[in-house]
Amino acid sequence: MKKYWKLLSITTIAVLAIGTFYIQKAIANENSLELALDTVSGEVAELKGMEISGGYFDNYWNKRFTITAGELEFDNNDSFIGSLERFYQPKINQLINDHRSFMRGKNSDLAGFYEDEQLLAYANVDSKWDGQSRYKDHNFEIDVLQKGENERITFEQKVPNQQDYRYMYVMDVQVQDGQLSIFTRNEGNTDAPTEFRVYRFDLASEKLISEDSLMILDGMNSKKWHEGNLVTTSTETEPTENVVFAKTEMEEVETEYEEYMVEEKGTEYVAYNLSTMEKTELDIPADLSTDSFNELILGSTIYFIQRTEQGLTVISYNLENEQENELNVDFPSTDQGNMIVNGKGDRLYIVGGDSKELPITIVDVNTGETLYQGIYKKKGANGVYQLFSIDNIYIK
Repeated sequence: MKKYWKLLSITTIAVLAIGTFYIQKAIANENSLELALDTVSGEVAELKGMEISGGYFDNYWNKRFTITAGELEFDNNDSFIGSLERFYQPKINQLINDHRSFMRGKNSDLAGFYEDEQLLAYANVDSKWDGQSRYKDHNFEIDVLQKGENERITFEQKVPNQQDYRYMYVMDVQVQDGQLSIFTRNEGNTDAPTEFRVYRFDLASEKLISEDSLMILDGMNSKKWHEGNLVTTSTETEPTENVVFAKTEMEEVETEYEEYMVEEKGTEYVAYNLSTMEKTELDIPADLSTDSFNELILGSTIYFIQRTEQGLTVISYNLENEQENELNVDFPSTDQGNMIVNGKGDRLYIVGGDSKELPITIVDVNTGETLYQGIYKKKGANGVYQLFSIDNIYIK
C-alpha cells in the first residue's frame, strides 16, 4: 500500500482541483444567466396567482425555476427539505404549510384531496399486494378536517365486492351537502373490464350510502380496446358541480407497408352531476376530441383546445344547453413548442414549453379578450441550443 501513496495523493489532488475549478466556474457564472420577461400586451398584474415551474437548458446551463406572479426565481436551495418541496406540486406544499398535522402520512396526489372554505377532505384506497398477480383487501381511508372547529372525521370502509378488482385508485374527491363522493378507477380481475365508479359516504354517520358505475372500459379484444380518463378541472381540489369521464376506442391497424399503428376510432363522454346524482351521456361531435390536444372543464363547460398555425382554437361545449362556441387565440411566439393549458373561473392560462422561448397568454373565455401576452427569453442568448421545459401551471 505504501508504494502507491504518492499516486493516490496525486490523483486525489487532481480530482479536488478539477472539482474546485468547475464549482468556482459555476459560482462565477451564476449571475450571468438572466431570463427576462418581454410583455407584448396587457398588464403584468394579470399574472397574479399564476405559478409556473420548469427548467431552462442550453449549452452551458441546466437550471430549475419557478415563476410566481411574473417573477422568476431559480431553485438554488440545495437542502434536503428544499429538494422535497420542489418535488411536490405547489398546492401540496400549501396544504402542508397550512395543515401540517392533517397532512402527515397522506399521499401527495392531488386527486385524493378536496378543499373549500369549511372543509379539507382526503380519500385513499389502501390495498395489499398478494405477492403474485394482484392487490387485495381494498379499503377506503377517509379523513376530513372541519376548519372552523379544527375537528376531524376519520374512518375506514371496506370496498364492496372488492374480490372483483385487482387494483383501484382515486381519481377525484368531492363534498356536497354532507356527502363525500369518491370517484375511482377499478381494474377488474382476469378478463373483467375496467370501470369508473362513484362511492358516496354520509359524513355524519361515517357510512357508505350508495355506489354507481359511471363508465366501462373494455380491454384488448381483436386488436381493439378502450382508454379512459377524467376530464381535468382547473384545480383538482376545488368543488365542481359536474365530473366528466371520457373513453376512447383504440384500434391496431395494418398499414400498406405491413406495419402496425394505433388509431383513435372515437370518444364517448359521460357527465355525473353531484346535485342530482345522475349521469348523462354527452352528444359531443367526434371531431372535437379527435382534433384536440387538451381538454378541461370549468364550471358547466368543457373546453377543447386545438392547435393552429397562429396559436390555438378553443371550442367550448356547454353541458346544460349543449351549445358550442369557438374562440381563436393568437400566440405571441412563432416557436410554439408543446403547450400547457390550465384555467380558473373565466380565464384560460396558456404556456408554451419545449421551445427556445417561454410564451404566456391569458384569455377571458367569456369575452374572447386576450388579457395578457408575454415572452420569457434569455438575455444575450448566443447558445446554439436552448430549451424551456414546463412541468406544471398552478393557479391560486
